[in-house]
Amino acid sequence: MVRPETANSKTHGTHERGPEDSEKRSRSGSRPSFSWDGQSELHVSAVEVQARNPDRANVYVEGSYAFSLNALLALELHLGRGSVLDPATLKDVFRRDEVGKAVEACVRLLSFRPRTEVELLRRLAQKGFEQEIAGEAIDRLRHLGYVDDADFARFWVSNRERFKPMGARRIRSELLQKGVSRETADEVMEEQLPDDEYETALRAARSKLRTYAGTDYATFHRRMGGYLARQGFGFDTSGRVLRLLWAEQEDGEQGDE
Repeated sequence: MVRPETANSKTHGTHERGPEDSEKRSRSGSRPSFSWDGQSELHVSAVEVQARNPDRANVYVEGSYAFSLNALLALELHLGRGSVLDPATLKDVFRRDEVGKAVEACVRLLSFRPRTEVELLRRLAQKGFEQEIAGEAIDRLRHLGYVDDADFARFWVSNRERFKPMGARRIRSELLQKGVSRETADEVMEEQLPDDEYETALRAARSKLRTYAGTDYATFHRRMGGYLARQGFGFDTSGRVLRLLWAEQEDGEQGDE
């Protein structure tokens, strides 16, 4: 537990000046720059907000820098001069601080675009966060409404429809790769995608029409057909599009004569 040593505990005190945030740690938790040496508790001599990073606070034990943690967490724990820390409490403090760092890392990623839970877990693992810490961070983000795989799927499908037309097969594959469950992917796609993909395939093909213009029928059919297949459109849908576009090209060439 964290408890004050005296009734007149203060945040600041006399101490040796420590590094801005020099704790050596792994992602299993912050590593303090001190040893218990058989002690049953530690006495905090000062807690100071870092000058270069006001979101972090340095904690000093008996005049020497010991570790740093989130400044809001320090306030929540009423951590200050005279506070007494036992090993179990300190372990929990480091765990909560590490979860906070994982949450902050996720929020930074989410500021660029929505992401699935699996995407965030993968990135946290790459950054070295332990699975338990990452899972707790995701739980917190889900509770706050920052993460929702169904909302992500809606965003992804809408984005593809507007800017990069694709067939349902390709979109489903992308959603599954992002970590969306098959059930959620199918539900969202049924909500947002048209039953007939012909118009979507036609838009996709027209975006590439200039690339394949001027080729003979066999080349046009092979290249454009391959492109539509890679975009996830079925054989029948692609065939209808190819016939229309080739007929339009022939009509245009005859009109030029």
